[in-house]
Amino acid sequence: MKKVFFLLVALMCLGSTLVRAQYVPHITSERKPAPLPKVREADILWKKTVWRIIDLRERMNQPLYYPTKEVNGKKNLMTILFTGIEKGQFLAYDPEDGKTEFDIPLDWDQVADKLWTYSTEPYQKPFTLDQVNLGDIKQMMIKEVWFFDKQASYMQVRILGLCPILIYPKDPLDEKSPILKRRVCWIYFPNTRNVLSQSEVFNSFNDARNLSFYDVFLNRKFDGYIYQESNMYNNRPILSYAKGDKASEEAIRIENEIFNWEQDVWEY
Repeated sequence: MKKVFFLLVALMCLGSTLVRAQYVPHITSERKPAPLPKVREADILWKKTVWRIIDLRERMNQPLYYPTKEVNGKKNLMTILFTGIEKGQFLAYDPEDGKTEFDIPLDWDQVADKLWTYSTEPYQKPFTLDQVNLGDIKQMMIKEVWFFDKQASYMQVRILGLCPILIYPKDPLDEKSPILKRRVCWIYFPNTRNVLSQSEVFNSFNDARNLSFYDVFLNRKFDGYIYQESNMYNNRPILSYAKGDKASEEAIRIENEIFNWEQDVWEY
């Protein structure tokens, strides 16, 4: 009887210890990106390439922007992307206008030149990310292709590239200094899938239900507006032929064109 009593006491103490023990999740480091369905070129009835701008400061996009400093092992999107470039996990490409996005690779020093915003001061070599404020990257351009797959009978989308955009004052010590914008580099999105799948997005509502950054892009949990579409006029951006409200209306028109194409295929 005494043995049973001591056994019960031991089990109660063990249970209490387990309850007080810290819960340590270990899922993201081993997570693999979800495979995308294969599509045959012969099955694509319609296709449109668009470039979209997302503002990382908008409420829906803030999980990509924050935390600006690492918190409990969680980092923001830009820290993950540029750490991947620094470690050689994937390449960066020249973002200059008039060039194909993924043709001209940049080395780490060239990326540093794009990230460095203090034109009057040189950065220290070897360049490290702690020398710059990645919080100045407040926008990002996304290149994506929309297509209708007749085999699957629905519209699909594939993200092809990400282009971080710096927004910073020309003179940080002058409050009235003009604001400058600079594209840092293009990153070929399919090459980032493994890294983004193993990096968690901070969920302010539930710490036990954190998505990966790849999940955010795959499920399109971000918001932005169309900046440019593929066209015969050298893929000119909307702002080159429309301003103000007209530019917004044109972006909405292109968005509706993509949506309506799928709807018009069906007869009701």
